[in-house]
Amino acid sequence: MAATLLLDFDGTITVQDVSTEILRRFAKGDWKVWDRRAITFQVPVYQALREQFRMVDADKEEVLKFIDEKIEVREGFEEFIGFLAKRGVPWAVLSEGLDFYMERVMGRFHLRPGAIFAYRSWFEGRHIELQPQWIWEGCERCGTCKRRIVKAFKHLGIVIYVGDSVTDFCVADVVDYLFARGKLEAFAKKMNISFIHYDNFYDVMKGVEMILEGEK
Repeated sequence: MAATLLLDFDGTITVQDVSTEILRRFAKGDWKVWDRRAITFQVPVYQALREQFRMVDADKEEVLKFIDEKIEVREGFEEFIGFLAKRGVPWAVLSEGLDFYMERVMGRFHLRPGAIFAYRSWFEGRHIELQPQWIWEGCERCGTCKRRIVKAFKHLGIVIYVGDSVTDFCVADVVDYLFARGKLEAFAKKMNISFIHYDNFYDVMKGVEMILEGEK
């Protein structure tokens, strides 16, 4: 059966949460207050992110230079994408993050996923504007409804998902195979959802190889 590999970005493909690192470095004011408002359901996540990135005080070149110097990809990522290409497995990124920094990081390795489901973003002067692209009208919590996107991909075959954080909770019970670490792993254990632990993409590669062999 055909398989699709879907990946979270911040904290999964990258070691760091890129949005958080940018805000820590360049935001002026108490940007964390918007995290608290989103966590307590006072505002949607996308509204919190929009307000936070409007607090950034830096031009595009400054931010891109920071990303190049600060942000690391998780060990084995480039090799893993090469493995998927050899096995003919399409991959896409699902993220509650911004497209500009994903394209920058993956551009280092000249890698282009089949799709990036994320916020459209652009610089206006010395702050960043964003627009959610994948809101589900039935929820409107997140700007990228991962659950809805995963369900769409399931019409094509099995879905393998790799994630690490709270924005991945909504897909944990709908994917066919779940690779988890961090908060996603803790959630899967709490909810008795089957998962495969990973530390790096060599672990994921090994697990995906076994899945593909078993699905033949």
